[in-house]
Amino acid sequence: MRTLLGDTIIDNYHYCQNSDRDKMNYYQNHEFTKEEKEKTISLRNRLIKFETKVRGKCNIKELLMDPYRPEWHIEYFEDIGYISFVNADRDRVDVYYYGKTEDEAFINAAVSHELITSEEYEFFHREKLNLDFSKRFLGGKVSENDYHGPFFFSELSLQDFKKFYGDNIPEILIENYENHVNGIYKENYKYDIAENRFVKKEKQKIRVL
Repeated sequence: MRTLLGDTIIDNYHYCQNSDRDKMNYYQNHEFTKEEKEKTISLRNRLIKFETKVRGKCNIKELLMDPYRPEWHIEYFEDIGYISFVNADRDRVDVYYYGKTEDEAFINAAVSHELITSEEYEFFHREKLNLDFSKRFLGGKVSENDYHGPFFFSELSLQDFKKFYGDNIPEILIENYENHVNGIYKENYKYDIAENRFVKKEKQKIRVL
């Protein structure tokens, strides 16, 4: 069961296998209708708007060249919805699904984009972030083995979503990241929109009558 929104693999094919030839032709030689092309462009424009508002710019050429960002290669197929393709291993191509509607696809694509972006940031700022986590939740105790990547992948993503949505972040996003973090840490972290970060809440005790 997924605890994090984003893309999900719904199909795959091998372009060196004759048994997959029809499937490959369907995906790779699909003739897009005018409506399909318009829906593809509309979603791409929303992602560009998101990236520009959050980071002040959008290097679309760089994003399109990055093989680890399939959300920037999404295309709309009327019979399926919004999908993209990743050459996962040798001749295998995975088909990633984002949703049937543009709103659903945008949320999932933005979550996927934020996950990769926050993972990159955490990698280069791990010591600083782990110290921050230690001060906030561990009484200042920190060791070389401390690792809190999943926590910050979620918190950094919500901070970017706040830049885009202001105080009106869709509840589905807040719940998504809270559930993800709490599922890993077995704690009761809540996103405080005023502080723009996670805070730990005391777990409510159940009264036994």
